[in-house]
Amino acid sequence: MRVGVIADDLTGANATGVRLTKQGRRTLTVLNQGVFPDDRYNTLVLNTDSRYLEPTEASEKIKASFSYLSGWGAEIIAKRTDSTFRGNIGAEVDAILEAITDSVAIIVPAFPDSKRTVRDGSLFVDDVPLGNTEVAKDPVKPIRHSNVCRLLETQSQHATTSISLKDINGQSPSELRTLLQQKMNDGARMICCDAVSNRDVATIANAMASIKSYPLIPVDPGPLTSYYVQAKNQKQSKDNPVLLIVGSTTKHTSNQLEYLKTKADVRIVYTETEKLASFSDHREEEIERVTREALDQFRHTHVVVITTIQPGQSSIDLSDLLQKEGKEINELGNRITDGLGEIFTSMMDKDRLSENVGLFSSGGEVLAAICASAKAQGIELIEEIQPLLAYGQLSGGHYDRLPMVTKGGLAGDERAIYESVRYLQEELRKKEGDCYAR
Repeated sequence: MRVGVIADDLTGANATGVRLTKQGRRTLTVLNQGVFPDDRYNTLVLNTDSRYLEPTEASEKIKASFSYLSGWGAEIIAKRTDSTFRGNIGAEVDAILEAITDSVAIIVPAFPDSKRTVRDGSLFVDDVPLGNTEVAKDPVKPIRHSNVCRLLETQSQHATTSISLKDINGQSPSELRTLLQQKMNDGARMICCDAVSNRDVATIANAMASIKSYPLIPVDPGPLTSYYVQAKNQKQSKDNPVLLIVGSTTKHTSNQLEYLKTKADVRIVYTETEKLASFSDHREEEIERVTREALDQFRHTHVVVITTIQPGQSSIDLSDLLQKEGKEINELGNRITDGLGEIFTSMMDKDRLSENVGLFSSGGEVLAAICASAKAQGIELIEEIQPLLAYGQLSGGHYDRLPMVTKGGLAGDERAIYESVRYLQEELRKKEGDCYAR
């Protein structure tokens, strides 16, 4: 995900940019807008140096910066403001709103770590109303009062609306999202929000990240933009599908699956293992059933588990099938793992799933069966997530470069499978970004 920040001075640009760098983003403050930087960067911060310009000139600089970021492919545009709300904020936000159809500016001037808070619509600096601070004596553009909406409306062609502190720290992000959505549906283009703590700012950002019907512009001195980008990143990562194939029947792996279920929206498809182990037509029917059910579950969630572990089951009992089939135990075991490999390839070949899915595999025999069914030449090893948990990608075969995490049945702590899923989702997001950049 590419992020562009427009600031009105250089030190402010760097202050916001470094907050995004702390999230692991590759950030560049651009000094030459004549060329685009190379593809190593996913965050660009621009300085218009427009704080003390005339409003029309400041607006033109914003338009030029937006054009640059749009040409680079920015998916989020943020407007960085001075922490004491100096400058041409209204005119500059207007320019962005004009450039992005149906966009809405969410204005949060609070910077709690720097003792900037907003209560009842007014900005306070060290608990002093803004209009009573040194900025009221600014020789070029003095600020005469403290109400954020009033300040904006003296500079902007848009009316503002506001959300009070009780509507922020007294509600969940989903409830706040509903309130924001209603104001947008009513035609609001500039929404000013109270906030006195980082938690308030994060609540606003998380609510924003869940809104898809309008392009949103964070307008703030840094914290809102940082939280919003983080929330959007997490949401996009969670939307990347991960298929887990778990053939290990250890209690250890069962506990890891239980932990995963407490942390993510997981759908589990259980195999009827005797059918999968059999040499009858029931085996093909079972492969088809599991394939169909697992694909259907991906329509409801992004994390699907296929496992031989039935709820409350400590081990698989194949004694009856041994007598019935007249086979050796290792032959039946191979039928199970080979069946899981065939389910994998059957799923990958349907619904274009192979284009964006990540794979988690538990159990050495299952992994070997998957690789054989995919006709992979090997596994390119890239990173160790935890001891005995390897991240890599298939090499060659039908699904070349498919991202995957492999784990032994007794490997990893309680969080191992959950962390593997999150790791895969993040790698899939990066992969999408790399494809976009190319």
